[in-house]
Amino acid sequence: MTLAAEFAATHAETAAIRNAIMSANDDALRYASDDLAWARKGHAGEKGADHGEIGWVTFAHDAARPTLPIQDGPNGATYLVDAPIAGDPHYHLHNFIPNLVVTEDGRIGSIDARALTADKVHEYGAYFQAKLADRLRTFGSAQAMMTPHRLSPCLTYQRRLSPSSAKRDRQVIGDAKQYARRKRISTGMI
Repeated sequence: MTLAAEFAATHAETAAIRNAIMSANDDALRYASDDLAWARKGHAGEKGADHGEIGWVTFAHDAARPTLPIQDGPNGATYLVDAPIAGDPHYHLHNFIPNLVVTEDGRIGSIDARALTADKVHEYGAYFQAKLADRLRTFGSAQAMMTPHRLSPCLTYQRRLSPSSAKRDRQVIGDAKQYARRKRISTGMI
């Protein structure tokens, strides 16, 4: 969806695509709140739990930050370092959910994190993808399934932009390799 929004014909189309992403994100978080917004009572929930409300803050980014794994010597720790090259267009969201549930009677408790299993995370992601597809269809966008959990970008944009995005991929990889070679020489890192 990033490329479809980035190279849309009008600013209105870009805004519509990004709004669809943001709205589908909120839909998915509301869906997840049915599982997460339970404030347990007593030690480890021994006295049950009350359903409540949770909140979240969403941060939108429109570029990927290129990073490189750098290892500190042959047996040292590996960590990610920001590469000093331009990032690719990549519209994505980060959600911050405070560990706080407010029940109807005003009691404040912690989110029941036991509900946040790997299967549930995939379920929430699939719900997001379905809601996104629904929203995009409202303004005539076509999607196709790439994997069970991901939609492809709008097919018309995908065909038009594939050669240029492949060229940008090669450029980023080349820049990253050049940066890694310079770091290895100047710092002795692998």
